[in-house]
Amino acid sequence: CSHLFAPALGRLGLDSRLVIGNCAPLQRRWCAEAGFTPSVQANWVYEIPRQQIDSFKPEVLYISDPITYDSRFVRSLTHQPKLVIGWRAAEIPRWVDLTAFDIVLSHEDSCRAQAEQHGAKSTQYFLPGFPEWMAQRVANEPKLYDLVFCGQITRHHTRRRELLDQIASHAEATRAFTPHLFINTGPEAVCAATYAHPAVWGLKMHRAIKRGKVNLNVGIDLFQSGAGNMRQFEVTGTGSFLIAEKSSALERYFSPGYEVETYSSVDELVEKTEYYLENAQEREAIALRGQARCLREHGMGRRAREFLDVIESGLRWPPQRKAQRSALAIEVSASSSAQADPEQLICEAVQALKENRVDDGYRLVLEAQTHTEQHRWLLYLRAVCLLRLEKIPEALEDLQQEIALFPDNHQALELQQQVLLAICNGQPR
Repeated sequence: CSHLFAPALGRLGLDSRLVIGNCAPLQRRWCAEAGFTPSVQANWVYEIPRQQIDSFKPEVLYISDPITYDSRFVRSLTHQPKLVIGWRAAEIPRWVDLTAFDIVLSHEDSCRAQAEQHGAKSTQYFLPGFPEWMAQRVANEPKLYDLVFCGQITRHHTRRRELLDQIASHAEATRAFTPHLFINTGPEAVCAATYAHPAVWGLKMHRAIKRGKVNLNVGIDLFQSGAGNMRQFEVTGTGSFLIAEKSSALERYFSPGYEVETYSSVDELVEKTEYYLENAQEREAIALRGQARCLREHGMGRRAREFLDVIESGLRWPPQRKAQRSALAIEVSASSSAQADPEQLICEAVQALKENRVDDGYRLVLEAQTHTEQHRWLLYLRAVCLLRLEKIPEALEDLQQEIALFPDNHQALELQQQVLLAICNGQPR
């Protein structure tokens, strides 16, 4: 709930809608009520949200997943909002196009820099919020678990994996406490297997957090600490005790030793965990002060008002793209003049793909798109790049748009049919 501003904005008097684009049951229900049938069933995750946005015709479009719904999706909308805002607090993959985004919000400096490199017109510092009603929903949960962590383990979480494995090893050796690690590893190898439990989300996750006597925060590798991330507010907001990586950034939000606790090594983490498990009164006093600070300064009500300020400012003074070209274009500028036309860039992209230089080809296609958005072969070539990068749904989306713009592009039709047939037959990518 940390980024779902539509309900809170509704309470401020705005006419707002919340679309959860990848929630199949919810989206099927909407289609049934609206009498809408996606033309390409394999691509419903794009077609249905597009129809929802086009039917609502919002002045402002806020996208909390600008990776799935990047500029390709924004440009495909029949209704073009006055302001497009995105949120990101993790790595931005090399193939993502943010040139249609007016503002990208993030609490991390490096992430905002990445967003600008990927073409966002502007970026702003912003934080997640905590939905105040959640604290009441879990208020009566008993303290059942010694140490709780809820989160993911991916290739971007090597520091997290190492720390959880060390904690598990210490717990097995000493039996000083029992970790409860609700982690989602996906295709990654199992982490801290002895104490790993299936991942929990939503209300179940907040209940697990509330049941933890000590809750751990450790961030993604891209950032030096987890300061400002969702988990920090999810833990403190529920009134649970948080121990987080020590950093000066954390001190902007909470007072270490008074509202939260910190650690700078696994030894310090273990020592403080054992101390606060033995000193429940001191631990719960810190948790209550942390909750008061979270609800006072980081509650969704306040954050929604801050978000409204971002909207009003963006509408009043529309962000302008910086004069310098984005990193997506800089890397190909040596092979194209400053006044390169789309035809030239597309020819260079074709040559790059022939030479199997997929990243170069994709950057050239994106550069061509900054000059024109409706050029024959542009979306087709981008689909080819995305297929090479194994981004199948995104490639299908581009092919569908190419066909809609240029129905006589038989190569695009043939490629679309090949991809759909491969999906139906369950063939490897």
